[in-house]
Amino acid sequence: MAAQLEHSKGVLTVFSWFIRILMIVAGAMAEWLIARGSPRFQLVELGMSFFLVLLMLHVAAFWPARWSEYLNSMYRKWR
Repeated sequence: MAAQLEHSKGVLTVFSWFIRILMIVAGAMAEWLIARGSPRFQLVELGMSFFLVLLMLHVAAFWPARWSEYLNSMYRKWR
């Protein structure tokens, strides 16, 4: 039981770092559109983070196989 708890803490830590980096990027993007002191800043930041998550899901879902083949061939040439 203790080993499972330690493993889940590690997964949660990685997930929290992912969310933190995502919110930092979303905050920087939101600052381009609205002032940080504005009452709506957090809503715009949340919208930007949703947009980034959807963008990453879109790229992961529709990644063409030929891009993977191209990147694999480039890696083999480099090695």
